[in-house]
Amino acid sequence: MNVAAESGATCREVHVDIWKCRDKSRAGLSQVLATLVLSVIACVSLLARYILTPKHAYVVIGYPGLLDLFVAYPIAKLKGAQVVFDNFLSPYEMLVEDRQLFKAGGIAARLIKTVERLTCSLVDVVITDTETHADYLHSLLGIDRSKIKTIYVGAEKIFYRSSPPVPDEKRPLNIFFFGQIAPLHGFDTIASAALKLKDRHDITWTIAGGAPSDPDVQQLLTNLNPEQLNYQQWLDYDALVELICRSDVCLGVFGASPKTQRVIPNKVFQALATGCPIITAHTPAIEELLNQDIHPRIMEIAASNPDQLVAAITLFVEKKQRGELALTEPIDFTPLVLKQFRETFRGLAV
Repeated sequence: MNVAAESGATCREVHVDIWKCRDKSRAGLSQVLATLVLSVIACVSLLARYILTPKHAYVVIGYPGLLDLFVAYPIAKLKGAQVVFDNFLSPYEMLVEDRQLFKAGGIAARLIKTVERLTCSLVDVVITDTETHADYLHSLLGIDRSKIKTIYVGAEKIFYRSSPPVPDEKRPLNIFFFGQIAPLHGFDTIASAALKLKDRHDITWTIAGGAPSDPDVQQLLTNLNPEQLNYQQWLDYDALVELICRSDVCLGVFGASPKTQRVIPNKVFQALATGCPIITAHTPAIEELLNQDIHPRIMEIAASNPDQLVAAITLFVEKKQRGELALTEPIDFTPLVLKQFRETFRGLAV
């Protein structure tokens, strides 16, 4: 919505918030079932409100909008609108490949893929978050590659208004990880590296995400001194920006799953938008960002490799002690994302 508005487009949002938990990745079965029931109820309200909207050129169905799309699609076509589906997180990829909730080749997995293929075949344009991810969707679903467009997720405006971190060589190197304890993030790699460095008093860790009951989080809470570890389960955006700006380096994703190779997480853009350097896994998706003319401060290492992460962190410690961990200019991704947005919609006939 923000990018559309900044591009000069007139936007109208038709939305109902049905998620009652803060972290959707930790939703239990009862929460998921309740959300599905709420989705069906919400669709009635959304349909009525959408029918009453003025004439428009496009309707954009945001993630996770499979159900919304089947409801909105026939009305959109009756209104003469082109349908754009934001499929930056593929249901098949998430449920079958990444979290392995359903066995590949099983009935449920085949059904999920069939529904996703049908959805993406119906719409005029499918949006995803990287070119690597677009190639994957083309291969997975067999849909026309030319209808899959890339728009980076970028960073929210609040991150651009923040001040870059100010290095202080007298205090320990502060490392910040924020995110879900999910396969994509490779938190086991981070936990292993932290334990290897537990005797270093020139390093402190700030961890935001997951829960104290998660095994890897438990390991850190048990084995690191309170002075070494600041753990918080949940942060609002104001607190998140403040912690990034107090950190010397942020951590990206280190998972070994295929999904890690295809995505650039929101937090990579968020950290770089404040001017904070980031360590993350070397992936084709990250290479896409490095090939843009923006020169982000990214240190790449092999995925799922705690020893390389230890070496990278040690290098940052040495740079800080030598006074070489200099301020870097925040990176404004807005022009790049706006360019992708305009190229996507310019290719549609109005």
